[in-house]
Amino acid sequence: MIITLEGAPAAGKSTICKSLVKSGVERIAEVNELFARPISSPPEWYFQRQIDRWSRAQAVNAKGDLAILDGDIFQPVWFNWMYPDRTDLGWHEILAYFTGKRNMIGLPNFYVYLWIGEKERRVREMNRSLKSGKSETDARAKVQRYNDMTGMESAYFMALRAEFPELVLIVEATSQIDVISAIRSHTPVAHSVDKVLAFLNDWLGNHDPKHLLSSAETKENPA
Repeated sequence: MIITLEGAPAAGKSTICKSLVKSGVERIAEVNELFARPISSPPEWYFQRQIDRWSRAQAVNAKGDLAILDGDIFQPVWFNWMYPDRTDLGWHEILAYFTGKRNMIGLPNFYVYLWIGEKERRVREMNRSLKSGKSETDARAKVQRYNDMTGMESAYFMALRAEFPELVLIVEATSQIDVISAIRSHTPVAHSVDKVLAFLNDWLGNHDPKHLLSSAETKENPA
């Protein structure tokens, strides 16, 4: 089985991953942790590494073991939808890249989207940033930046769950035991990668990420 773990910064993804790894689950880390990026590389380098992550997860699954993808392989698509000024390519172009490689990728058995109350998340992120050596000003700026990201990311995964209910498990990350229990008890249903890619194209194309920050679609409790 392959599971993708996603969630707001400071929601506890790393903690949950560590707990699962202790029980024999294999974690497939994010691109920037797994691979050293060349000094000069085309934008496609990052997208191809996501495909490499999927191949690693498949290899684990082929052995009969559980693989946890720490981060969605399609993250470049919805991240560039949220922040179109971050790269030279638009999300449409990135989605087209993945669509062209759809014979080399697939869907996890299900996504696990972790969330916590925004007040608690901000406190966690502030403390984490200060411990890493950031100034209070820089730490506050990071907290606010992630606050914007959390609202848009949450809206996307809520919409994905609405379209494919069994594909997305949204869990409040207040208790490690409860999160792991929810993951192990969830019954996955197979979904078509083509249908999910088509959903990405339609939903992202019809929603303004900035508008979602003040929209009723973004709720404090996405579960």
